[in-house]
Amino acid sequence: MKHSMLTRSLPWLLIAVCPPLLGRCGGAVEQSTETGNPPVVEQQKLHVKLRDSGVEVVGDAGAISPGASVRVTNRTTGASAEATARADGSVNIVVPGSAQDEYEVTVSNGSGSQTVQVSVQASGDNGDAGSACPDLQRTLAARGSAGFADVDKSCQRDEQCVFTRPSASCYSSCQGVIASQSGAQAAAAALVQDIAPLCKEIDDQGCVPLFSVCNEGAPVLACNGSCVPISTLSCDELPARAAARVTTLLDDASHTCSEDADCSLAEVGLRCVPSCSNVQSVASGALADLQRGIAATESLYCGAAESLGCPAEPELPCLPPLGTPQAACNAGQCEVTYLPEP
Repeated sequence: MKHSMLTRSLPWLLIAVCPPLLGRCGGAVEQSTETGNPPVVEQQKLHVKLRDSGVEVVGDAGAISPGASVRVTNRTTGASAEATARADGSVNIVVPGSAQDEYEVTVSNGSGSQTVQVSVQASGDNGDAGSACPDLQRTLAARGSAGFADVDKSCQRDEQCVFTRPSASCYSSCQGVIASQSGAQAAAAALVQDIAPLCKEIDDQGCVPLFSVCNEGAPVLACNGSCVPISTLSCDELPARAAARVTTLLDDASHTCSEDADCSLAEVGLRCVPSCSNVQSVASGALADLQRGIAATESLYCGAAESLGCPAEPELPCLPPLGTPQAACNAGQCEVTYLPEP
């Protein structure tokens, strides 16, 4: 009899004992940072985006247990940054790094931690967001290449020529382009405007921008009416361009003076350009820059001619020197005068 009464009373006894512990009395245990459970990380809701200051790890709503501590570590460099997950489980953390680096996200609370690996290459490939990425990237590559296809190359001087790689906003390429300085600047500005909507779409979709790491060197350029690699100039063109370059350097150098002491003699001869007069007079303050420019010109053009095996230029039938050259100031301009030989 007593046994029967105890059996009938047992369910009520359990209900009376368990209310404070209902979560432990059977059924599903709800994950929560408030009940001593380890934090939750939904890796498919984590994305990595390139930023000017590094990379940004973005956790969508529900990615992480609310209030959990989140640390992003660049496993390649060791750099890290921390933040606290918001009430909706989202988080944004920027850490220094590049697209080639690998990253890990560690989420922790007082009851434990979880670590997952993420990378820029994998980000944007999850779910519906990544499905548009390949098409967006192909369009971006095509526009980037087209933006520099007809870049201006016209020039008057060697220093106006540049070897550039298309780069603007969310795009860069290792495909080098020869251009004039002004042409490269204009092409880059036009490309920024052209791909701005595309870059925004790529960012919104969480796609990987097209940034390239380039190791190839740049060719040596020369101005031959348009910018060209110096290696394309012929044996006749190389000394002609060298002589024209020295003439430009002399024209650019200051010749202003007040007295003879303000002027200096400059040796302007080049080993691959025969000349009967290799001495000029310039302002003393301009001498060092002129000498550096002439040395660079000789190394560039004469060196290229020698590398190509160009034949030596014939000597010119020059008249005997007029005397000993000296620098003099005449009417405010430096010039060369000659003292007769004794």
